[in-house]
Amino acid sequence: MTASAPHDPQPTDPQPHDPQPTDPQPHEPPLYPFRDYDELGLDPRLARLRAECPVSRIRLPYGGDAWLATRYSDVTTVLADPRFSRAAACGPDVPRQTEAPPVATTILDLDRPEHGRLRRIAASAFAQWRIERLRPYVRQVAAERIDALLAGPAPGDLYAAVALPVPLAVLCHVLGVPLADRDRFRAWTHALLMPGPMPADEFRSVAAALEDYLRELIAHRRESATGDLLSMLVRATDNGDRMTEQELVSFGVTLLAAGFETTASQLASSAYLLLRHRHLWELLGREPDRVPAVVDELLRFVPLNGGSGLPRVATEDVELGGVTVRAGEAVFASTISANRDDAVFPDADTFDPDRRPTARHVTFGYGPHRCLGAWLATMEIQEVVGALVAAAPGLRLADPDGVRWRAGTIVRGPLALPVDWPTGRTSTGQSGGAPPA
Repeated sequence: MTASAPHDPQPTDPQPHDPQPTDPQPHEPPLYPFRDYDELGLDPRLARLRAECPVSRIRLPYGGDAWLATRYSDVTTVLADPRFSRAAACGPDVPRQTEAPPVATTILDLDRPEHGRLRRIAASAFAQWRIERLRPYVRQVAAERIDALLAGPAPGDLYAAVALPVPLAVLCHVLGVPLADRDRFRAWTHALLMPGPMPADEFRSVAAALEDYLRELIAHRRESATGDLLSMLVRATDNGDRMTEQELVSFGVTLLAAGFETTASQLASSAYLLLRHRHLWELLGREPDRVPAVVDELLRFVPLNGGSGLPRVATEDVELGGVTVRAGEAVFASTISANRDDAVFPDADTFDPDRRPTARHVTFGYGPHRCLGAWLATMEIQEVVGALVAAAPGLRLADPDGVRWRAGTIVRGPLALPVDWPTGRTSTGQSGGAPPA
């Protein structure tokens, strides 16, 4: 059972806004990231490059030219090979999307051995068995938000009512953010991730406010530790080594960037796809045991960003995809393109709920920098999707062709997701009572 891409206005059917060059590697490198896509489609140039020029030259708005890897094999090489450095990509002369040059401030910007040390300290806090202990809380929050949506007027906004508040509540619970501070917390993270280009001074001001807040939280946890993840990181040791305060702050910022707005957008986009292809929604209603496998395919298929990612810089000459990347040159690895590589995922542009992949998708990255919160995000999406199809089997898009999508932002997804439902819906039966600690 599949949802095929072409014809029948599918989210997999990108509609070009203007003619594109047929030459996969023109004399003038194309501006990157590519922006010619609609809804859940990918820019058609990515497929062309995978087929004809898998490692190609691109031009960034600032800092000059770079290489772009589009095939799965090359993308995973760039993400895992230590000859491609994240730390070297933080500097004034590196190709980039923003005017202000990047500064190494988080675990994402480190190489071995510093990266390995911090990751080992944090890894135990994100062990799958530990994240599974959060599942009852996530289920409770999802049920409460879904019940509130269905008890309200129709149509309602699934993004604002469910997809956004569930990851926010979970992340605040994980970090121990007080309920009274959640609106401020959300405003900071939204400002850093969602809008278009932000003036450098304004960006630094928002980032500084968020970091100051996290420092206050860390100071409280040092005085009186609780059972939240931040307290666990304060206590965590690795051969007697602890995270410094700045490392803890940086880790908190990284967790926010990876775990809140991204999960919310992935949830909303996933719900859109399932509701647009009605047979998929009904399939999960009949066979709820298939939710985990379908969510894994959603994570592969639904593009979370415009394809830019974080650059790496070669520390020596490296042969990659038939070209030589010289020492000092930057490479971008397109994970959304790798997830549509037919050589790894046959008929990759088709969403297939019965897919049995032989390789792991790279939505959460690959190699040493693979997202520590991958299982947390996966579990949240599983719980929300499962609860939605159970509580609202008749849920439908209020205006399938009128959904507006974000443009020019780091994270892709709908600005809002208006949904409608018949009266006499089924309650989740989960809301009410205190959430588990």
